[in-house]
Amino acid sequence: MAHKQAQLYKHELAWMREGAHARSTKQNARVNRFKAMSNGQQERPTATVDIDIGTQRLGKKVIEMSGANLRLGDHVILSDFDWLVQPGKRIGITGVNGAGKSSLLNVITGLVPLDSGTLAIGETVKFGYYQQQMPPMDGDERVISYLQSIGEGVTNSQGEHQSVTQLLDAFLFPRAMHGTRIDRLSGGERRRLYLLQILMQQPNVLLLDEPTNDLDIATLTVLEDYLDSFPGTVITVSHDRYFLDKVADQLLVFAGGGQIERAVGRFTDYLAQQAQAPTIADDQPLAKRDQQHRRQKRPRRRRRLN
Repeated sequence: MAHKQAQLYKHELAWMREGAHARSTKQNARVNRFKAMSNGQQERPTATVDIDIGTQRLGKKVIEMSGANLRLGDHVILSDFDWLVQPGKRIGITGVNGAGKSSLLNVITGLVPLDSGTLAIGETVKFGYYQQQMPPMDGDERVISYLQSIGEGVTNSQGEHQSVTQLLDAFLFPRAMHGTRIDRLSGGERRRLYLLQILMQQPNVLLLDEPTNDLDIATLTVLEDYLDSFPGTVITVSHDRYFLDKVADQLLVFAGGGQIERAVGRFTDYLAQQAQAPTIADDQPLAKRDQQHRRQKRPRRRRRLN
């Protein structure tokens, strides 16, 4: 338990050093929890059981977009966008607010149709979509029955049965809370229950939309541990540098106006490279500058003399 708590404190210390104070008001509770940890009043994880939920094997094709175009109101989200997602990839989506990061997840799951272009989803894909706007819950329903609507349990990666009770224990819901009505849960506890309900459906492609905004520290630690061993594909929308460094090794960076840059590696390394890159026109997205640079390097075609 002491090791787990030390790791948790290290996690939050790194997050705070990245400038947590300048983030949205949703992070205030997390900042206050960190201060409590620093003062010795830490919020200790109530369970050390690892989450182990089996998944169906993915085929070679996960997601493929070709010539995708999307405009929402006056905003261009996708412009002739091609994208191939392969099994087991860890992709982080970040960039400026309002550029369409969440909209891309909605397109993938069929909630928002493309204006033009194609979207193909692999036959073996089973999505688990953690949305910023959480679906409504029945406040009169009990915690355990909310999960039992999915099933009596799951099969883990070893082929063993895990009951709903065991899953709740592992996801930081002590036995005394299993019969609690949902309307008595805190906002963070509801978020945690919602995430567990998604994982119980045993997806092989996880879509996470800003999970660090509302999940508490202990749940984020459990989620990161789960993703470390998750065999499927993970696509995460986030501005949290620490979390993206932990869960993504490929990036889509939305600059707005349909401009999307691709990068390989950690988000921290990408930001360091951006800081060192020479500027051609600071007000232009990097992808657009690269395109202009390529045009400038093309050799001129010789005119044929008649």
